[in-house]
Amino acid sequence: MSLPRMVTWGLFEARDTKQKFYFYNTHLAHRPQDAEARRKSVELIVSRIGKLRAGVPVILTVF
Repeated sequence: MSLPRMVTWGLFEARDTKQKFYFYNTHLAHRPQDAEARRKSVELIVSRIGKLRAGVPVILTVF
């Protein structure tokens, strides 16, 4: 069975300091036979984060 995966993300700004940060959240495939899918998912996420504006912190949560 194939289940599409996604990453939800947003650019936020702290109210008090005005510091901006990105927040990314995803849920990776979890079955033992999904190891290759997990690897590819992580590679894609890292690639996308690597293209973000320098100096803006990133928070990544993975479930």
